[in-house]
Amino acid sequence: MSYEWESAQYDQWTPPQAEAAMRWVLRAMTDAQRALKAARDAEIEAKHAYESAKRTAFFSPNCPKPERGGYTVADRDFFGRWISSRWCWLR
Repeated sequence: MSYEWESAQYDQWTPPQAEAAMRWVLRAMTDAQRALKAARDAEIEAKHAYESAKRTAFFSPNCPKPERGGYTVADRDFFGRWISSRWCWLR
């Protein structure tokens, strides 16, 4: 069984060309790492803002407090989902 790449012909690089290619790959990897770090930082900031808004909503007077014979935890969780949907629109 033979594969296409076995019969392929490639140009040979000189040492300076190989070094230039390696520098390009290293630069591309560094740029990708920086972009990933920025994206992770933005994601964490958004998560913290969301959790802060959720805590604020749960402690607001409009949030139903679970109690015997009154609101249930499901009602409070529904309020939390409602806040989440509002938060999605704010983003």
